[in-house]
Amino acid sequence: MARSTVLLSRDGMYYHVGKIRESDLEKAVVEHSKDVFGDRTLYFAIKQRVESTTKQRSTDGLLLDLSVPERPRFWLVEVELSTHDMMKDVGPQIKNFLSALKNEETLRKVREVLYEEIRRERSRYELIQNVIGVKEGIHYFLDKLLHDEEARGVLIVIDELVDELEELRTDWFTGQVVETILFKIYRKGDKEIYYFTPYKASKEPPDKGRPSDRYVDWKVAYDRSPALIKELADELIKRVETEFTDIEHGPFLTRSWYKFSLKDVKSKKRAKFLVFWLTKSHLHLRIAVDPRDFEDRRHLAKPYKGFFWSNAPNTQEMELAIASKDELDSALELIKQSYSHAKLAA
Repeated sequence: MARSTVLLSRDGMYYHVGKIRESDLEKAVVEHSKDVFGDRTLYFAIKQRVESTTKQRSTDGLLLDLSVPERPRFWLVEVELSTHDMMKDVGPQIKNFLSALKNEETLRKVREVLYEEIRRERSRYELIQNVIGVKEGIHYFLDKLLHDEEARGVLIVIDELVDELEELRTDWFTGQVVETILFKIYRKGDKEIYYFTPYKASKEPPDKGRPSDRYVDWKVAYDRSPALIKELADELIKRVETEFTDIEHGPFLTRSWYKFSLKDVKSKKRAKFLVFWLTKSHLHLRIAVDPRDFEDRRHLAKPYKGFFWSNAPNTQEMELAIASKDELDSALELIKQSYSHAKLAA
C-alpha cells in the first residue's frame, strides 16, 4: 500500500495534505504566484467568466508571462484537485476554455479586465511597458497577444498528477496549448511548506506539426505504447474474448478507448460492460456494476461519478488500473460482475 509522502525540514516532519479543499490550493498559489510562475509574470486571481459557443465557465485566474520578451504568453489558469473526475468534469471544462479562447467577445472582455488590472498598480504597468517599449500601447499589446493562437492556452495547477489528466492533455487536446503544474501542500501543525514544479517559459512556439482539434485514435495510442503495455492489452482482449461468447469488441472510432459490448442490444450504453485505454505504465479499465451487490475483496476499483455510463439507473461506474499480467485474474473477476450487470440491464 502506497504511503503518504513527507518532507523533512530542520524543524521537523511535514506531512502531505491528501484531503485538501480547492480553495486552500487556490490561496497557496495566489500567495506564492511569483515563486510558481516566475518574477516576470503577472498573475491575476480573477474568477473571469469566459464563454464558448455552448457554455459559460469561470476561470481561477489569468496569467501574463513576460519572461521571454520576444515571446510573451497568456494563460487561462484552472486550479484542480486530482480527486475530481478527469474524464467527466475536468476534460469538458478545459475543452470549453479552449473554445472560449476562439470567441471574440470573450477575448474582448478578457482584454479589458487585464488592461484595468494592469493600470491599478504602477509596478505591473512598468513591467509591461519595459517589455513592449514606449512605442506600443498596452491595450494594443494585449489585443495582439490574445489573438495569437500559439501564445495562449490553458494552464492547470493540480495537487497530484494522475494518468487521466495526461491522457486528456496528450490525446483530447492534441495540437492545443494545455500545460500542467504540480502543487502539493505539506503541513506541520499550523505551518505549511510546498512542493511544486515551477512554470517554465519557452522561447519556442508549439509544434505546428501536431494535428489540430482532433483526438488520437486507438491505433496511434497502441503503437506508441511500451511493448509490455501492448502485450498486456493484447492479453486482456484475449482473456475477455475467451470468457464471454455473446460479445463484440473493438476501438472507439475517434478516441483512444477500446470497448466490449453485448451483442444484439439496441442501447449502446447498456450493451457496454468494459472500456479500457493505455498509458505508459498501466491499462485503465472502466466497468459498470450494481453498487448494492458489487464485491471487490482486494479493493482494486474506485468509484467514478459516471462518464461512459452516466445517469444509468442502479449503476456505479468503477475504475481500476493494472500494470502486469499477474493482475488479470483479479481484474477479470470484476469484469464478470460488469458483464452480469449489463446482461440484467439489457
